[in-house]
Parts: sequence; C-alpha cells; structure tokens
Amino acid sequence: MAELRFGAEGTPEAFRESMAHLVSGVAVVTAGDPAGRPCGLLVSSITSYGTDPASVLLAIGCSARTYRALEQAERFGVHLLASDQLYLAEVFAGHDENKFADIDWQWDGHVPRISGAMSYLKCRTVMFTPLSDHAIVVGEVTSLDEVTDNDPLVYYKRRLDWHLNSTGGTKRATPPPGRDTR
Repeated sequence: MAELRFGAEGTPEAFRESMAHLVSGVAVVTAGDPAGRPCGLLVSSITSYGTDPASVLLAIGCSARTYRALEQAERFGVHLLASDQLYLAEVFAGHDENKFADIDWQWDGHVPRISGAMSYLKCRTVMFTPLSDHAIVVGEVTSLDEVTDNDPLVYYKRRLDWHLNSTGGTKRATPPPGRDTR
C-alpha cells in the first residue's frame, strides 16, 4: 500500500480537517455478536453502492468494538437517522457496554432493529475487506422500510448536531431537553 506523504504545508491533521468539511449522513449500524447480544455503532462513512441489487458501502474502524461482530455477521442493519434523533447518534457514538439498554428496539431475525429510524435497511453482508485501519463493508439490501420524509441528521465539521432542512440550508439540530451536545 502506498504511503500518504504530506508536503511542508500538509499533515495528517490537515487531512482530517479537510475531510471535516465534507457533509455526510449518519447511520447506526447494528448486528448480533456471536454470543447473541446486540451491538452497534455510529458511522458517517456510508453511501449507496448500487441499485441493482440495492446495496450500501460503509467503512468501519478496525478498533471499533462492533468490528468483530460485523466481520462475522451474515446480516446487519442500517438505521438512517433524522435530525430529531441526535440522542441515538450520541448513544451509538459512545462507549457504553450496553447501548441498547435505554432505547426501543427488537430483533429482526439476528439483526437488532432500532424503532423509529428515519429509514431501516436490513442487509446481507457480501463483502468485508480490511484495508489500512478500516474495513470496507458492502451489504445487499434485503428489506427496507420506515422511510420517512424527515430532515436528516448529518455529520459536519466534526459535529453530529447538524441537519439539512428541506429548503437546502444547514443548521444545528435542537438537542432533546437535558442533553448537552458539546
């Protein structure tokens, strides 16, 4: 693999800062671990991969606690978040042992399904390829529902509390009462 070389002006931090200006959607990705427990994490590196068959592509950090479960899972769930679901983003971006303790969810086969997501896609893993410090995962969408017309929650400038509104503008989301978004 080629080594990334930075000139006098560039550093790894400059690269991260540059990428912070790329607006991306956020999703919670869930799977069942080999012991049958639910696990999940927040991802911002996700995109549609194809339409025939419908598929998604995402990147998962090798250091993520959900990494091994996703590596071994035949199926996983993708929950696209709406602007009023910042609390779910915070839960799944965190390091709590039981992220599912205080949220509404149920099993969809072997996939933990979070209730109320803007959109839920159940996927069959078709590729899991470690590359550098992440793995590239491609999943074929086997079912999709709960598509709503809500404004999406997005990741921008290293913050999760932004959303695009239907008029095309970007603004910070309003956190639920009692939640600090700093």
